Amino acid sequence: MPTPPSAPATVSRALILGVAAGVVLLVVLVLGLVFWDDVLPDTRAELKHDAQDQTEQIQAAHTAIVARDPDADTITFGKVDVDWIGQSPAVCGMVDVDEPQDSLDGEERFVFIDGELTLESLDGSAAVQQKWKDVCDDV
Repeated sequence: MPTPPSAPATVSRALILGVAAGVVLLVVLVLGLVFWDDVLPDTRAELKHDAQDQTEQIQAAHTAIVARDPDADTITFGKVDVDWIGQSPAVCGMVDVDEPQDSLDGEERFVFIDGELTLESLDGSAAVQQKWKDVCDDV
């Protein structure tokens, strides 16, 4: 018949397990604090910067459309999104350009990438279709 473990061995084993659990909890707490202090602010700053970049790119696309068709009576923008192709932002969207010699009724697609605007009424549906397929299909 086995003999029961002695009290000092059981106490020292419990003490070692307790210290090990405490160390693990301390490591988890430190990692949590590092995450809270370093990672979250960086992520928030990055998201804010991305939103600012998107706003700037959309504004640049708006400016390009207005500059490309200065005789338009009204220009109304529909849905506009920014899709990143590597490091290059592509602005894809819909715009309704109302002008005296308007060749399209209603909204038309446009793609603005690397400072170049492709607008359906001015560049043709085939040109916009190809750019849209290349950069805007997942938008």
